[in-house]
Amino acid sequence: MEMDDLEKLREEFLNFYSRKFEIFYLEEPIIYMDERYVIWKGNDFKQFLSLAEKLGVKLIYFSTVIGEKDSEYSGKIGLIELSFLYNNIFHVFISMASWFKELLEKEEAEPKEEGLKMGVSEEREEVSRDVLERSVEELASEMIDFIKRNIKEI
Repeated sequence: MEMDDLEKLREEFLNFYSRKFEIFYLEEPIIYMDERYVIWKGNDFKQFLSLAEKLGVKLIYFSTVIGEKDSEYSGKIGLIELSFLYNNIFHVFISMASWFKELLEKEEAEPKEEGLKMGVSEEREEVSRDVLERSVEELASEMIDFIKRNIKEI
């Protein structure tokens, strides 16, 4: 989506849909802050908001990412995120400018420095994989051993 389209989306959302929903303005997108989210596959934010309305959602979280100062995209909208919380999961609509998408792809393609600590989500994934690969008996035995080592008689 191009920058002008994102500006139009932002204006239409704020002018029309702000009458249907309460809007909570976020400093940064949900996808940067929380792991409990699903992303809307479609590109029609009106369908996304129609679903939210049908589900009885009253509050929409709204966030934009703007190009950094002193860059060629300074002040330009790179990403718009609309989201709502339903059944303890954030449902997220994302629309981004082509320049922002290219920037993200470039960042992901850059090799990571060796020796960096794993991120929290990578670490959780590794621990989860380890737990899933072990039998119930192994996990129970490990838990019993842990309790014996760490609980002292009262």
